[in-house]
Amino acid sequence: AFHLQNLIDNIDRSWQTKDHVKTLLNQLYDLAIELDILDKNYSKFVKVGAKPQSDIHKPFTSEEIKTLFSVIFTEDLADTVLIMIYTGMRPSELLGIRTENIHLSEKYIVGGVKTKAGKDRVIPISNKIMPLVLKRYNANNKFFISMSYQVYKKHFTELMQRLNMDHLPHDGRHTFASLANSAGVNPTSIKMIMGHTSQDITERVYTHKTISELVSAVNAI
Repeated sequence: AFHLQNLIDNIDRSWQTKDHVKTLLNQLYDLAIELDILDKNYSKFVKVGAKPQSDIHKPFTSEEIKTLFSVIFTEDLADTVLIMIYTGMRPSELLGIRTENIHLSEKYIVGGVKTKAGKDRVIPISNKIMPLVLKRYNANNKFFISMSYQVYKKHFTELMQRLNMDHLPHDGRHTFASLANSAGVNPTSIKMIMGHTSQDITERVYTHKTISELVSAVNAI
């Protein structure tokens, strides 16, 4: 355990990298124990410390949101930023939406990545962004937005520079969480929409009633 701890402590990288290394070590030890090569998992004694709080993300202000709405016809990606702000989607989730998973009449999208709670979740469409979704929607396209993350990030950065805004692509998701909290949206609804694991959600079964409640939740923002 001492040798492993020394290894982790001397990695000159972020907390995230150290945590990934510990996870890999844990998996290797489990495999070694399964194959009767070892009988003890020393990686379980390794400490990486508490995850440091990040301050690189900040929500869009109400004035910035108004500005984005004002340029949706002149700035090609402004609508995508607003869609993330009012859905809580990550950029990768927005770019991964299949057109077949957009249910316009019921006002929701099936999408999401990363975690078990986040995959294939119901993402309600707010009335504020429905016109933006309709504007981009094309039933003949496989994906709602056909663009790689690298290309999107480049254009996003250029858009922020033109609008005199200082934001990262993930700031839309942080803005949604902030707006929903300020609007008094039920915390369980926020977790379901954003794809966060919750102790209160024992099984994700989306009934018509649940979808309707989630749509009402985003319309409160």
